[in-house]
Amino acid sequence: MIPRPATAAEAGVWFMEQSGVADNAYTLGLTVSFGPDLDVAALVSACRAVLDRHPVLRGAVEDRDGLPWLVPARERPEVRHVEHVSVAGEMARGFALHTGPLCRFTVASGERPLLVVTAHHSVFDGHSKDVLLRDLAAFYRKTPLAPLPVVEPRRPRFVAGREFWRSRPYRPAEFSAWPGEEWAGVLTHEASARLDVVAKDAGVTRFELLLSALRFVAGGLGDLTIALSTRTPAESDHIGLFVNELPFPCTTPHDVPVLDQVHAVRRDLRALYPFRCTPLSAAGARPSLSPTPISISYRRRSEPPSFADSRVDWTTSTGIARNLLHLNVVDGPTTLVKMLHPRGTRAPVEEFTEVLRDTIGLTPAEPLWT
Repeated sequence: MIPRPATAAEAGVWFMEQSGVADNAYTLGLTVSFGPDLDVAALVSACRAVLDRHPVLRGAVEDRDGLPWLVPARERPEVRHVEHVSVAGEMARGFALHTGPLCRFTVASGERPLLVVTAHHSVFDGHSKDVLLRDLAAFYRKTPLAPLPVVEPRRPRFVAGREFWRSRPYRPAEFSAWPGEEWAGVLTHEASARLDVVAKDAGVTRFELLLSALRFVAGGLGDLTIALSTRTPAESDHIGLFVNELPFPCTTPHDVPVLDQVHAVRRDLRALYPFRCTPLSAAGARPSLSPTPISISYRRRSEPPSFADSRVDWTTSTGIARNLLHLNVVDGPTTLVKMLHPRGTRAPVEEFTEVLRDTIGLTPAEPLWT
């Protein structure tokens, strides 16, 4: 890869790593299990081809006069073939940003062979998982891929962004990484269909409805941060960090009923979207693990390419909490919802379940989660 200055998002992650409070909070994971007919050699070869296609996975983040630059790693990332692997162990290994590499591929044999991919957030995000799996399937099948388009860095709207945040103050919070506890659930088919109907009738999106439900339940903990994608169509096939975490300054109180606040949520989201590429530092904010006590990450995905009877765990994580409550939603053919919170605290699972059930019109006898 050609050395270049870090983007605003990459620099924010780098600064937090230098502060020493991140622990392994920025390690992301993807786990894929396969059927017994997997061609292990072909999978290992496909992993190496993915590394060749995406130079950022072969990078490191170097300090140049106090500023972060993405540079080639001193060594090529590992693609290991082992007999057994501990997913938790792989997620706990961590990365050395200044030397790299910032990703690993581990293939384990067994009745259902397992691929564990770990990567640092500096070079990876949620959508990168979709790209990686799609490219991996293509290389496994020996399907040619078109070259990736060259992408030029964009200039954030610093001046306009500064004025936007001055007019919409939020309550900042500072956190250190903390061992967390997780809860996960998958919406039933009926609940997902009801969510579609209610969102369509209200003239909003599924995301806006889920966001309003989270605000209603957890808004008393403080302001909310949203992870917004900064990808352009030209960047849709690239692996990398294309996410900006920004506070969501909704003007409606959080305890207004969900269907009464969802249109204000939609309006204020659309006011925020033009500044999705502008870092909070433009408003003088210091880098932080999470700008506010609550956060949500939402992404749509299509049906993943299946090869060798593959099954995907999209939300493999370190279990490190970066704030009081994080909601991760992966919405596609099935809708996975995961809550992460510091160990010893309580996630509002029951409250969120009841509010969402009431919002979409399920009776207490109808299950929300599978």
